[in-house]
Amino acid sequence: MIETRVHAIGVDQQRSQPLVLLEETAPPGRLLPIWMTSDDATEVERARQGMASPRPGTHALIGLLISQFERRLTGIRITELREAVFHAELVLDDGTTVDSRASDALTLALQLDARIEVADDVFDRAGVAKARIVDADDQPVEDSTPGGTGPAWGDDTKEIEDFRRFLDEASPSDFDPDR
Repeated sequence: MIETRVHAIGVDQQRSQPLVLLEETAPPGRLLPIWMTSDDATEVERARQGMASPRPGTHALIGLLISQFERRLTGIRITELREAVFHAELVLDDGTTVDSRASDALTLALQLDARIEVADDVFDRAGVAKARIVDADDQPVEDSTPGGTGPAWGDDTKEIEDFRRFLDEASPSDFDPDR
């Protein structure tokens, strides 16, 4: 399993579909694009920003249930890519695993501060080298932190806008490892 983090959330303009980019936390820092529905991407982004609803939504409710049963979500795993659909599982502290959609697993991981892992073969099939991703000015995405393990896009507004422009113009073929 490869440990990852949510690198960015954007929209594929050609498909008019949101995507989440997961990034390996250790070198080489490949990216894994996961396409999902707008509602699912909104939930992932809300969790990423730590936004809470006045009443618990489905993901918050699941988190409360896990807690009420005195369990803890220790991680999620993207386990499989089958027929262009990512499959995931939730991993509880007692070793129990629960089948999940990737978008739901990512939302829960962000809400409950759990580890996000991807199976090696999923990354081998669908991962993209960071050097293959370019920003709106056709410049390669470079790691901006000392030691080379941090995010390629920091808090700099221009970099964020450039990356969003890239995502607006990206297509699934841009992430094809055989290209």
